[in-house]
Amino acid sequence: MKIRNENNGIELRIESLPPIPSHERCLELFSLSVNVSVPERGSKTLPRVGEVLLVSFGPEHAKNQRFFYVHNVRCLPSPPSNRHAFYSISLHATYTDKMRTLKPGELMIGRNLAYINKELQLFEAMEYLAGSPLSDAILRPEPHHFVMSQQVQSFDMQSQWTRTLNPSQLTAVSSSVAAALGDKPSIQMVQGPPGTGKSSVICAIVMTYFYNAQVKKQQNRGKILICATSNAAVDGLVIRLLNLRQSLPKSERFRMVRVGREEAMHPEAANISSQQLAKRDLGRINSDQPPAPAGLNEEILHIEAKINMWKTQAQDAKDQSRVAYCQGRVDDLMKRMALLRTGSGRACGAEAVRPEQLAHTERRIIEGADIVVTTLASAQNYKMKGLKRRIALCIIDEAGQVMEPETLVPLTLDVTRLTLIGDPQQLPGFICSQRAKRHGLNESLFSRLSSCTEQWPGGSPVVLLNQQYRMQPDIADYPSRAFYDGRIISVPPTRPDIDIPAYNIISISSGDKGQGLSGANELEAWGVSRLVAALLRRLRARRLRLAVITPYNAHKDLIKRHLRTLQLGDNQVEVNTVDSFQGQERDVVVVSLARSQGVGFLTDAGRMNKNHQWRTLVEDAQRRNLYRELPNKMCQPITAAQLPSDNILSYITHKTHR
Repeated sequence: MKIRNENNGIELRIESLPPIPSHERCLELFSLSVNVSVPERGSKTLPRVGEVLLVSFGPEHAKNQRFFYVHNVRCLPSPPSNRHAFYSISLHATYTDKMRTLKPGELMIGRNLAYINKELQLFEAMEYLAGSPLSDAILRPEPHHFVMSQQVQSFDMQSQWTRTLNPSQLTAVSSSVAAALGDKPSIQMVQGPPGTGKSSVICAIVMTYFYNAQVKKQQNRGKILICATSNAAVDGLVIRLLNLRQSLPKSERFRMVRVGREEAMHPEAANISSQQLAKRDLGRINSDQPPAPAGLNEEILHIEAKINMWKTQAQDAKDQSRVAYCQGRVDDLMKRMALLRTGSGRACGAEAVRPEQLAHTERRIIEGADIVVTTLASAQNYKMKGLKRRIALCIIDEAGQVMEPETLVPLTLDVTRLTLIGDPQQLPGFICSQRAKRHGLNESLFSRLSSCTEQWPGGSPVVLLNQQYRMQPDIADYPSRAFYDGRIISVPPTRPDIDIPAYNIISISSGDKGQGLSGANELEAWGVSRLVAALLRRLRARRLRLAVITPYNAHKDLIKRHLRTLQLGDNQVEVNTVDSFQGQERDVVVVSLARSQGVGFLTDAGRMNKNHQWRTLVEDAQRRNLYRELPNKMCQPITAAQLPSDNILSYITHKTHR
């Protein structure tokens, strides 16, 4: 639930009210419509569907307050010269006697309190699960619910999309494609440790499903829905698929659409967002012919109904001021209707496209796409309803990092075949509530199903991608042994030509004295900042990228401040938290844990899996002579002018240093 920290209220003018409910129906939702006017540039203050408002009403606003849920927001037409946008908002609340005095035309003040749409989606997804074709596979998993690699029927896998895949990747692709081509509800699970090519597998699944070996697009195939928990992961896949599409003949290219909030997307992904594609499509239509009148007629009928309502209110009014107010509302609505009939009305803002037209076109584009890509949070969207029972395969990336209820959201589209791709050994989603953890909310569906399948007589259906291509062997050695039973083989990339070890643990003594609860560590922050400055001098000429990651926001901010003191900006090195950086990669990464006592961040089982593994990591580095101690004198503040003579790297590059 997202809390909106905005104290300024927004004026809500009551447009219409339902009859006062009887005593027997007083617990039903009470719905009313209000009108809102906001400056066009201030439309961010406009309540959103799914938001909870604290609404004050009555002669003394502070005394009468109720929670209202925003059920619908509808844009109203207004003159082109008007600097305000007008909206009609439908609000729901539980009825109380204090609402008995509310009247049309009365002013209320609403304050944005919290956005609960995501939580409501999760409840709806869990409620839907009982009727899902995958219900038994999720709640009572048995071997026949899963695609076993040895049971996959052979089909042509020799294509340009699969030629470079290793055997484990080929197994993952073939099981998912076989499931997508079948008609049996099933789940496929692919465990992809870091650097093992999960994205390559997803792209190969898509291309093998849609294309034959002659690069001809297969006809009458279902759709593929691709989801992940983060926008960064989703957009990374979109960009990869766009590059593949560019290599295809124009007549054979697949149709792909990115669904979600356009402002949160990477620019390349936003270019194929449902909003952008709809606007371009409507622009082509409007340049060739007049706009279709269906939405316009609907708007005119809506305004006519309002005019009749206000005329009735004026006739029933008992005082002259009320009559004048109602007549004023009639006059305003008549002007709006005249604008629409003369063709000079507009939707809202400076857009020439009406919201109803845009929404209808977006739905049509999504329904016509071969591939739909979205975050899990946006998978349950009114625009997506046309995909029900038309999805051949749903792929969920980052499945090991997602709360189980979030994984259920795309299933509301009647998904029957699901491929989970992730790694339960990587950083899980962070759950604050200890009670929720005790009830298993911090465990992903991937992790739970993996545990269920480990002891099956026929073996686990989980396909492990067992070759990693990203890290130098020195880096990958410990994780492979500690978390994957030594099953991960390193196929390392070319080692950068820099005179520093591929992997080191650096100890800073007494660094967290007086540190407090924030996690910020002054001594370590200076040591890291000086180390980064020295590394950048070697990396710049080779165009290698550097990042610093830390568990704590306060420590991140402290490192950034010290780097600015050394005249090193964000454009030269990224400093971020572990959670925010997950899914990205750099040539060189400095991990600053900030605590030498306790390592508070790692005490949560699953953040570094278990606390004892921090100890075994250090012991392993000592045994391999990859453990260094940095004296406190190298962690003292310096100026940018002193950097050229700083010899901090000598403590890392030499085997011993006193």
